[in-house]
Amino acid sequence: MLKRDSCVKCHGQQIPQKPLPPPAPPSADMLGDGRVYYLRICTACHGAKGNQVEGVTLNSREYLEKKGVENLAKSIINGKGNMHAFSQKKGGHLNEDQIHAILAYLEEEAVGKTAPNPDTLYKRYCVTCHGADGNKVAGVLLTTPQYWEQQEIDRAFISVQGGKSGMPPFGKGEGGNLSKQELMALLQYLRDKAGPIAKKTAAVETPVLPDGKPLFDKNCAMCHGANGSQLPMSNLGSPDYLKQKGTAALIKGTSEGKGGMPAYSKDKGGQLTALEIQAIIAYLEKEAKIEGSTVAQLPATSSLPDGKPIYDKNCAMCHGANGNQLPMASLGSADYLKQKGTDSLIKATGEGKGGMPAYSKDKGGQLTALEIQAVIVYLEKGAK
Repeated sequence: MLKRDSCVKCHGQQIPQKPLPPPAPPSADMLGDGRVYYLRICTACHGAKGNQVEGVTLNSREYLEKKGVENLAKSIINGKGNMHAFSQKKGGHLNEDQIHAILAYLEEEAVGKTAPNPDTLYKRYCVTCHGADGNKVAGVLLTTPQYWEQQEIDRAFISVQGGKSGMPPFGKGEGGNLSKQELMALLQYLRDKAGPIAKKTAAVETPVLPDGKPLFDKNCAMCHGANGSQLPMSNLGSPDYLKQKGTAALIKGTSEGKGGMPAYSKDKGGQLTALEIQAIIAYLEKEAKIEGSTVAQLPATSSLPDGKPIYDKNCAMCHGANGNQLPMASLGSADYLKQKGTDSLIKATGEGKGGMPAYSKDKGGQLTALEIQAVIVYLEKGAK
């Protein structure tokens, strides 16, 4: 055994041939980071950087690759040379998951972090609580398809980043060490290990427009005339006028009112649904022989799925059951929703904003445009 000057000064030649076991650390069953175990148990001999024992350079990538993680784990478990066994089965203080967490910490620090290695991240931060297969915690079976059928990655990201129940936060800025890139790599790794996921997606019915003629005759003909040409400034029978205004503007004007015309949308106090208003515009464009009308392609409020279960599953965890859990984004407040506006709320939900991830499938989320619209409609209807 090597005799270091720093030891010989005090201990002389009476250095034990085999180091005594270090004192048992305080209970650390819920500490997931392998760095904690390394600093508590290993630094006395190996040093904070892992290079204090000659010939055992734990901070060297070359050394770790040469020895191999499994061989190093075996040495720690059973002991080797002057190092005693650290496994609980051999009288030591560590279980095998904690030993692998230590090695993952050393491996990550030695290799560097040019790109996240999710397997190493999992072993360093998660294995001591969740186990080698990810299924040690009841109700949180991380590598089973059933878990991911009920859990979206974005929701899991929020839980891991900020902490939840007995789990501490792991995200940088929340008290943890992992970047957003590392967290997403780790969660995707677990999701991929679960294998194929049977996603249950509710079928969205394509809106079917009612006949627009009787709706026009009942609600519009009295002012605009039977053929729509009675008002020179709003000649609804003219192809040129209809093209100039455009489908979206005509729907908006009919819904919200314009000039001397009142609002006809039920949302604005009128008597027509969004689908009925679209049907009227489709009828006028058809009569005017305008080709390529896009009316039937526009989403209709009456065709939306129920927004409440979508909100409960994707939003309530952060915003609360009534939408008022976050003071800066009080979704249960009619004043807040009106201030933000429907379009802005839909855009923020779809693309993400601040700490909220993007929920649109086009941006890597899990919701369709129709589902996002349904959530906003649900909130606007229930706001006080």
